[in-house]
Amino acid sequence: MGTVNPNPSFTGKRALVTGAATGLGKQVATRLVAAGAKVALLGRTRDRLEALAMGLGPAALPLVADVADPDQVRAAFDRVDEALGGLDILINNAAVYIPFRIEHASDEALERIVRTNLMGPMYCIREAVPRMKHSGGDILNISSESTRNPFPFLTVYAAAKGGLETLSLGLRTELREYGIRVALLRVGTMKGEDANASLANWTPEQLQDALALWERTGHNAFSGAGMDNDTVAAAVLHALALPREANMDLFEVRSA
Repeated sequence: MGTVNPNPSFTGKRALVTGAATGLGKQVATRLVAAGAKVALLGRTRDRLEALAMGLGPAALPLVADVADPDQVRAAFDRVDEALGGLDILINNAAVYIPFRIEHASDEALERIVRTNLMGPMYCIREAVPRMKHSGGDILNISSESTRNPFPFLTVYAAAKGGLETLSLGLRTELREYGIRVALLRVGTMKGEDANASLANWTPEQLQDALALWERTGHNAFSGAGMDNDTVAAAVLHALALPREANMDLFEVRSA
């Protein structure tokens, strides 16, 4: 009978975390390294990745890449092979949410949201599966509570995350025979770096318009005050630490 370890060890495991430079990705990577894993930190901001890797020590490998670019993803996974010798865990955390009303959406914004939030995980999973299929592994995709109640101004983001959820559901069955588990975390509002990174994309006028609309529609009450990144990171490691007889198909961590 399998048992859940409240303080799991990931010694000997090799992980890749996308969007690792800040917020939830940073906290997941930090927890994995503390639990004994070697972790590739993938993100677009070199200085932040290198600073994080320096703080985490030799078990952390900074990789500058944009998940929306398949060539950069391929190069990053080749670097993982060279430095870590393989992969056991993939955390698809990288995300971008650009605010707009749909009638004002630029071609660039629409493409960026879909490529980062949906195509990016596809590119990473495509690379991860051949590296896991002979010994098993874990793929954990991070979605959003907005798939249940899409926020105005962020409906395209919610649609892309909805696609990620459907992908996860299908791959759970497709990859089972290889011993690869596919889990989906639907996460709610977070405080700190994630919230600040989101607001950086907003003009004051957009923010004022959106907050007023969310108040009228009840979305502010729906999302709550927000959680610390490390609270959600702890839930991620809990899912990864489940005995192999179990799979966390879908779980939600939302603000109380």
